[in-house]
Amino acid sequence: MKKTLIVTLMVCLIIATGCSMMTQKESRSIVGTWSATHDTGAKIVIEFKSDMSMEFNVPNYDEYSFTAKYSINFSKDPVTIDFTDISSSSVQGTAFSGIVSASGIHEIELCGEFGTAGQLKRPTEINKYGELPELYLLLTKN
Repeated sequence: MKKTLIVTLMVCLIIATGCSMMTQKESRSIVGTWSATHDTGAKIVIEFKSDMSMEFNVPNYDEYSFTAKYSINFSKDPVTIDFTDISSSSVQGTAFSGIVSASGIHEIELCGEFGTAGQLKRPTEINKYGELPELYLLLTKN
């Protein structure tokens, strides 16, 4: 009887641990629609899709809107994010290299710079007012 109880408790513990790990992994996803207000007052909407594509929209300023592919690495500290294959005629460069930091349950800070892939300098910390980053956004999940 005791062996059965111990085995049952161990199985329950293993299942609970697995469920907890799955929940943590899902909560680290950035998939969804996020919005921010740039320092200039422009509204920005970013949609990160599950197929690793994204749309960066700046309503009323279409020249700053673009689509791209993204990759994010949650195992790095700070979390790294890259945009590649940027399709825009006015965005300087074809890539973005940055970092992301959670600043609340439904908020993240994103900062980095645009340029040529392989030549970008990734920030090492969130810095809203320094020379880098070229882009800083406090994003709220819609």
